[in-house]
Amino acid sequence: MGIPSNPRCDGGCAWHRQSDLISILTNKLPEAHRARTQRLGIGLALVMRLGLLGTVALIALLTTPLFALFAHPVSWRDLILIAGGVFLVWKATAEIHHHVAHDSETGTSKMKSKTLTPISAIKQILVLVLCSPSIVL
Repeated sequence: MGIPSNPRCDGGCAWHRQSDLISILTNKLPEAHRARTQRLGIGLALVMRLGLLGTVALIALLTTPLFALFAHPVSWRDLILIAGGVFLVWKATAEIHHHVAHDSETGTSKMKSKTLTPISAIKQILVLVLCSPSIVL
């Protein structure tokens, strides 16, 4: 599945960001499952994105304060944005740790290598889309 060519894109457009995130997740899969998982993940992400676009107006209206934190009113919209940001920081940290955590003496990874299943990769793609629509849109 190729990325559409866009003469105005320098590699930082939405298509490339989405492709990079999905590639990171699916590269942990066996070669035989990668293409199918990528197609299914992108298809489900598209459906989820359309649903998110349909509810963005509703989320924007969730400004009624639930409580105040340091004299700043906190609404459901704020909590949703904070949860998405925390997830992105956690996911990025976990991916970086996975790639750079090496035992200095033996040169092997300190973390046990987990086998990623196609279902768990699709779940992670959908969670990424749900928590970070501005990143993959």
